Amino acid sequence: MREGIFAYIKRIKRIFEYTVTDEYASVDIKTVMKKHFNMSSELIKRLKATEDGIVVNGERKHVNYILQNGDVLRLTITEGKS
Repeated sequence: MREGIFAYIKRIKRIFEYTVTDEYASVDIKTVMKKHFNMSSELIKRLKATEDGIVVNGERKHVNYILQNGDVLRLTITEGKS
């Protein structure tokens, strides 16, 4: 029964949300992730591989997507195992 104690590890999601202002309008998502959120290349790679990792205005986007003033960028980091 001891295995049961360690069999379940909770998945934790950290969500970062940013409404684009003039400062980052006409800039790609990767630049915002690095400069505004100070994210590493390794973390960006993980988010790119996650279904809901990088979303703009409710739609999944690639890191080369150019943001516009008023866009809502949502980054979801999932930690732990299922």
